[in-house]
Amino acid sequence: TDDRLADVAGLQARRLAVQWGCDVHVFVERRDPAATVREFGTGEGVVYHYDQLAAELPPGLPEDKKWPRIVYMRLFAPKFLPGYDRLLYLDADILSLRAEPAVWTVDLPSGLGAVSDIATLSKAPQDLKGVSRAAWLASIGVSSGRYLNSGMLLIDPEKWAQIDFAAELPRYFAAFPD
Repeated sequence: TDDRLADVAGLQARRLAVQWGCDVHVFVERRDPAATVREFGTGEGVVYHYDQLAAELPPGLPEDKKWPRIVYMRLFAPKFLPGYDRLLYLDADILSLRAEPAVWTVDLPSGLGAVSDIATLSKAPQDLKGVSRAAWLASIGVSSGRYLNSGMLLIDPEKWAQIDFAAELPRYFAAFPD
């Protein structure tokens, strides 16, 4: 998260740590490195990391108000979490209603588990009026017809570490600049 949503992320982290009985790591990328952030749940399994992820980003990635730079940073968080067999990434606006222990044993043949973005199951995003879902998916390089919501990712860190995201992101955007 950035410092604007750090309180929400921290409160969610505390809830998750207690509810799930697991470690929760909050990565905060501050716009102002001197900004103070309130920390929640640090004695209950919540660990804070500050300003580590931005340095991992390759230069020149596209960004705008809808797609800010911080959306790329989640790809690099597993690098800073050695020693875990499974990671669950959640955006700050994801609310866990109950713990589901089965998530830790789901088979991840490709190293990633995700959920479909339900807003795009039958159509392109609303801001792309007049564009069919198939045309939109083709324009972003998706040939499977499946589009995921990156706000919830289940990650096998060993397999994830085999991907050089700093090299892959520029290649992807060179092939799909829009």
